[in-house]
Amino acid sequence: MRICASAVRVVSVMIIVALAACSPAPRIVDLQPDYSAYDRSSLVRDAVLVVEGVVVEQEYTVVKPRFPGGSNPQEDPLFGMTEAEKKHAIEQATGVASTLVTLRATAVHRGTVTVGEEVVIVQTGGVVAGVRYRVADEPPMDVGTTYLLFAKDSFDGAFAILGGCAGMYRWSTDQTYLAARPECAPFEDLTSAEAESLS
Repeated sequence: MRICASAVRVVSVMIIVALAACSPAPRIVDLQPDYSAYDRSSLVRDAVLVVEGVVVEQEYTVVKPRFPGGSNPQEDPLFGMTEAEKKHAIEQATGVASTLVTLRATAVHRGTVTVGEEVVIVQTGGVVAGVRYRVADEPPMDVGTTYLLFAKDSFDGAFAILGGCAGMYRWSTDQTYLAARPECAPFEDLTSAEAESLS
């Protein structure tokens, strides 16, 4: 009986591997968010968090619109609706594929985060229902990689990188951080000491 059970497991694994090899490549959708452009002074000025850290985890999600309330339709698109209408509108709201990136801080140059603390960075793009949503101006951060980030407040205590890629710098072997996308970053590279002096 053991031989049969082992044989069934081996055949099952072979079938799964064969099916995976035959399955079509995941569909890819390119997103075109409208990020603000940053020069050196505006990147430094607008950053509420300047942090170095290593990515320890990623989680794909869908970020739905937030309706913070307000006293007019410009501040709150749900202004003037009944509670039932608001509930229906929120349920019907579509979201944006996103990735929640957990970053463990190794150095903090600005902000209330402490070294060793984990913070969540929200990146536009991710995988939803087998479809990969990607953003050319915001490369996904990789688990195990160290970054220097210039970020703003997002929602629920999370942060978002300024300008998509303007505020993202990836650790290099020559003791510097290199711009994740040099074409949209105000700095080509930065050292930890330079980041400290900016803040």
